[in-house]
Amino acid sequence: MQDISKQIRVPEPELVLTPFKELVNSNLVNMMRKFNKNVLPLSIVGHLLNYVGNHLLSYAFQTQRKKIFYPRHKALSVQLMANGDIMTKVMKTDF
Repeated sequence: MQDISKQIRVPEPELVLTPFKELVNSNLVNMMRKFNKNVLPLSIVGHLLNYVGNHLLSYAFQTQRKKIFYPRHKALSVQLMANGDIMTKVMKTDF
């Protein structure tokens, strides 16, 4: 069996944004690497996006002690600024 790290390049730690450094070697990302150049199932891509979003929200709360997402709001965009701040644009929705 071939070493998977030779098939798919793992990003250097200094090239990964700080909020996502823990995700590079997570079980989910390692599972995705096993697909090599094959198409990933949509469910795995959705799971990754959900995981990344939750991780970003947790990181923002831990570092800045403020919530960047509120219930009943639809996120339009989330930007990580050069100075480390996180800017979000949201729209309040009614259910």
